[in-house]
Amino acid sequence: MWSALVRVIDAGQKLLGDRIDLGRLEVQDALSRTLGQLGVLLGGIMLVICGWVGLTVALALWLREARVPLPASLLGAGLVTAAIGAFLIRAVTRPDQTSGREERDG
Repeated sequence: MWSALVRVIDAGQKLLGDRIDLGRLEVQDALSRTLGQLGVLLGGIMLVICGWVGLTVALALWLREARVPLPASLLGAGLVTAAIGAFLIRAVTRPDQTSGREERDG
């Protein structure tokens, strides 16, 4: 009877160890995927920033070709950039209109 009890305890400990190993492997896999996705995201952000700088410079140069002084063309490009940035920040930070109605109705 004691040997059967020892075998049950050993099997339980092995099962628990296997579960811990499985959990550790799942966490490592999720972390690896997340870091890979983060790298791709950061690369995409860098490309978007480079593209935006290029568009801003092109706008400034286009305004310069239209006989607008360089400081004024840079100011115009900066204002366009600031306005678009402010719009995007406002769009992201404004409260969701539907969630307020659901809370009042609920």
